[in-house]
Amino acid sequence: MKNFKKFLSKNFEIYYIKTGTFKLDGGAMFGTVPKVIWNRIYPCDNNNRITLSQNSLIVVSEDFKLLIEPGCGNKWNERRKKIFEFEGGIANLKNFGFSPDEITHVSFTHLHFDHAGGATELINGDLKPFFKNAEYLIRKEELEDAINSNERTKASYLKEDFMPLIKVQKVKEIEKDCEILPGIKIIKTGGHTRGHVVFLIEDKILFFGDLVPTAKHIHLPYIMAYDNLPLETLEKRKEIYRMCMEKEIQIFFPHDTELKTGYIIQKEGKYTLKEIE
Repeated sequence: MKNFKKFLSKNFEIYYIKTGTFKLDGGAMFGTVPKVIWNRIYPCDNNNRITLSQNSLIVVSEDFKLLIEPGCGNKWNERRKKIFEFEGGIANLKNFGFSPDEITHVSFTHLHFDHAGGATELINGDLKPFFKNAEYLIRKEELEDAINSNERTKASYLKEDFMPLIKVQKVKEIEKDCEILPGIKIIKTGGHTRGHVVFLIEDKILFFGDLVPTAKHIHLPYIMAYDNLPLETLEKRKEIYRMCMEKEIQIFFPHDTELKTGYIIQKEGKYTLKEIE
């Protein structure tokens, strides 16, 4: 199975990279969908967990190297390792020909540990930015909610993933939908978290984040129990799907273990993926 795919756009080289895997509860990943249905398309282990990928997108131009989603990282105690069964991680970038030091910008769809954990590392007991030369671009509402987590969200927002970035003044807050870099837009979707965003590259490539975590989640009812506002997720999916079909936008997923990519189409009244290599 491939762990790396390269695509060319008008001005960029795009790298779709699987740096590692981890496991989450399958029922939580499919929300209100009964196990008898989701387990047929996404089999679980004896603990009801399904394997998910840690996928990053790297966008390379003459002027910058942007990494979207550094994944889970490696700052885990034995208890959490047993729960989530982390394998690999963003440190594997070197296996794909990239050095963390050459990354100029890092950004996130949101700051849950499986998307932001790789932004920092533990060195001799101190937390440091993993990409020491990068600026970290974070949606303002997302950072606010991560810092001020509550009883429901604190297990997903781990302060060691983002507070060290603030401490060394590496964070740039993004206050509205805009081009964060030339040719790269963020679009707020909400739903999963209040400040969740997707990335649109040259109006032709879209990284879903947890709006649609894997290709197997494209079907509209397959919305995670982890989503804070599932009905907002539903409406934003419809809007984004229509845009993707109208503009023939290629889509990418943060947790698809097969690195599937392609185009949203409708078949027999349902949205599905027209896959490409």
